[in-house]
Amino acid sequence: MTGPGARGNKGSADLLDSLDLFREAASDRFSDRTLRVLGVDPRAAREVDKVRRSLLACSRNASPPPSNAEDALRTCVLSGYPDRVARRVRGREVALAGGGLALVDADEWSVPEFLVAVDAEERREGKTRRLMVRSLCAIDPACLLDAFPDRIEETEEHRWNAGRQCVETVERLTYRGLTLDETRNPRSVSPEASQVLADEAIAQGVHTFAPEGELDSLLGRVAFLRDLGHDLPAMDLAFAQAKLRELCEGKRCLRDLHDAGLLHALRACLSQGQVQRLDRFSPPSVRLPGGRELRIHYEPGKPPWGASRLQDFFGLVDGPRVAEGRVAVTLHLLAPNQRAVQVTRDLAGFWAQHYPKLRTQLCRRYPKHAWPEDGRAARPPAPGKLR
Repeated sequence: MTGPGARGNKGSADLLDSLDLFREAASDRFSDRTLRVLGVDPRAAREVDKVRRSLLACSRNASPPPSNAEDALRTCVLSGYPDRVARRVRGREVALAGGGLALVDADEWSVPEFLVAVDAEERREGKTRRLMVRSLCAIDPACLLDAFPDRIEETEEHRWNAGRQCVETVERLTYRGLTLDETRNPRSVSPEASQVLADEAIAQGVHTFAPEGELDSLLGRVAFLRDLGHDLPAMDLAFAQAKLRELCEGKRCLRDLHDAGLLHALRACLSQGQVQRLDRFSPPSVRLPGGRELRIHYEPGKPPWGASRLQDFFGLVDGPRVAEGRVAVTLHLLAPNQRAVQVTRDLAGFWAQHYPKLRTQLCRRYPKHAWPEDGRAARPPAPGKLR
């Protein structure tokens, strides 16, 4: 009905704006001057008025006319086109109920948030075809709840918020898949939220939830004792992951999971007697004569091993052992550059057979360090001291 010179709503496709124009034109009996100023097509305006009068004549014995014509128009449009409800996404682009996108053929400012696409057609833009909305009617989404309660759905989605490092719950009210309202609840705790947290925790890696090297140390120590015939539960990476999932129950954030203590939970799977045997037969470290702690690594298919500076073993006739002396620890003897000059399980043999020749090389390469002739009788340097 509107022409190119429509006053005040040149770029609008809303039927309610057209209704305002019709009322203004009707107030002046559709005079040519008023229609020209409003930019309204005279023939279209008079045809609409003719149809209006005919409908009023047919409905004289029906219920009285509504007090609010705008609401009545919205109700009629929604009843006639329940499958054309849409919501503005960005600019002139709208998402359609049931799926798909369309573009409103009007200025961006005139596109309401919720609308009914009364008239739409496909247009070709280059190599693509787009659905263009030529005429629409703005609606309040609340009217959908009254008109089509059986088509309204409440959904709940639990998803990972990488910025907050937490699971957030998104609650939506939808009409034929179109979101009418959405709320985010970052404090909701449920089995579904815990599952999302567990999936994210496993994706980040179970080692993330223990100090560096501590998880592998515990699992390796348990496996070592089992290989020796001790009755301990099988603890491998899959077991640790399952325990991590258990710790996720009732939680939604990674910081809560870190606070829960994965290592503590794994050790809690052992009885007091098993913990005592673990510490006695497969200690995580042993103290060397100079006071330095030698960390012992327990790896599948390998004997226990540890690495430290060669001088840290001064004063030791034989190397450390675990399993109450049954298993010798493989020693990586490091030069001052932290590279191994010898790997051995027989420290006594090293002192007697290899150290004398190696000492000559070390004295030449590292003259500021002490290299006594008899390593077995030498005093090891204190931790942090130049040697």
